[in-house]
Amino acid sequence: MEKKIAIGIHSVVDWECKWNAEIFCKTVEDLEIEEREIAPLKSIHSERDLVISILASMRQGRGCELFPETNALVENFAAKFSYNTTVGGTG
Repeated sequence: MEKKIAIGIHSVVDWECKWNAEIFCKTVEDLEIEEREIAPLKSIHSERDLVISILASMRQGRGCELFPETNALVENFAAKFSYNTTVGGTG
């Protein structure tokens, strides 16, 4: 059975990344994130903060909506994956 992961990153423009576990795991490794650090963060100031927040959500088994400090953080993270940009917001 295929599992789906839904994570909203940012606000008006959404980056819908095609999940790639290998790329994500390499990102975690490159950022030297340790298990003890994985907890929800109130502020996202770096790609490291973003990945920690994603991991915290995954640990809790639920989706999340994240608001990084800059668009560049989201764009740099999304560039690692195949992705679509869409207009987000509540329907």
